[in-house]
Amino acid sequence: MKTFLALLLSIHFWTLNAEDYQYKLAIGAIFRDEAPFLKEWIEFHKLVGVQHFYLFNNCSTDNYASVLQPYINQGEVELIQWPYLAVSWENWLYKVQTDAYEDCILRSQGKVKWLALIDIDEFLTPISSDNVPDILEDYEEFGGVGFNWKLFGHSGLLDLEPNKLMIESLVRTAPLDRPTHLGTKSIVCPQHVSGCHHPHYVTYKEGFYQVNSNKEPIIDSHGATNGVYYDRLVINHYWSRAGNDLYSKLKRWQLFVPNINPENWPEYLVNMNVLRDHTMERFVVPLRKVMGLE
Repeated sequence: MKTFLALLLSIHFWTLNAEDYQYKLAIGAIFRDEAPFLKEWIEFHKLVGVQHFYLFNNCSTDNYASVLQPYINQGEVELIQWPYLAVSWENWLYKVQTDAYEDCILRSQGKVKWLALIDIDEFLTPISSDNVPDILEDYEEFGGVGFNWKLFGHSGLLDLEPNKLMIESLVRTAPLDRPTHLGTKSIVCPQHVSGCHHPHYVTYKEGFYQVNSNKEPIIDSHGATNGVYYDRLVINHYWSRAGNDLYSKLKRWQLFVPNINPENWPEYLVNMNVLRDHTMERFVVPLRKVMGLE
């Protein structure tokens, strides 16, 4: 009976058209103590075509609830409590985070055409269009697509200035040939996904697979591709944010990786502020407006 039901569901998902889904594009993300950054991240993604957010709270102690409540009231955010403390770095990567993504994939099946699995410090930045769903229309024959990272440094700032957006303050990146830029994050069709192997890579049902931005199925099991493609969409990754934010992040990581020294945070930013990046400039004015900063 279960096998027959699974077959029926598979046929149903196969025959769904884009207009049959409740949301063309949603995001699934797990977060912890990210309250200062949530509003900008949500409002930016609404500007570029994200319609729904599955947000997994992992033991936050800040005021995340008050930030998210207006979006919950509007039906834009679905907040899921995920109270599983990681006991090691591997446990965080391969259990706590991947289990949240698998839960998210199940929640979104039949409701969401495309699901982006990213972090709160990562921004889906369209290049060939102003709208992410428009770009994704070119990948509908595939199970998913992995777009490359672009890592931003702290642009020499210890803290972000009041009433300034992060995307207008942090404008310098690592060189384009930095090996970490080979990393990708996935935007997947949930109905074609069978599980989550790694936070950067999911597994697919038979007949489906993931490609890179160039439509090549050259992505390894950790989500790295064979080249860096920034012509259609880029995952702008504000890895460090400002200097004091990076210090706080390294303090958290130190619980898992004892050889990390938060006091030496500038060493982690070597060659991270080399190039001036312009990809976010066209979004600054509309985002400031919806954030009430104009």
